[in-house]
Amino acid sequence: MEKAIASSTSLEDLVNSGFNDSERRLLYSWLAQMNNCDVNAEEPDPEKTPLFLAAHRYVGTLSAGDLMFIPFGWRHFVLKSLDDVDSHD
Repeated sequence: MEKAIASSTSLEDLVNSGFNDSERRLLYSWLAQMNNCDVNAEEPDPEKTPLFLAAHRYVGTLSAGDLMFIPFGWRHFVLKSLDDVDSHD
């Protein structure tokens, strides 16, 4: 397994080289659940997702060249500002 992690260049390579078919199915199923969120972050439904409104939020603005690290599994919502217009003159 350590060889698979050290030599893999992508998650797909890691999964395909380090796990058997049964393990792959479980992992892909788990990843699909982790990456699926049915909350509308801009207009959350308090009846459907009451805890979402109480969740602690971090708000920030990134500039060109900035990087934001979001830990694996953390839910996030990204919105591009209308003021940010790319121009390639």
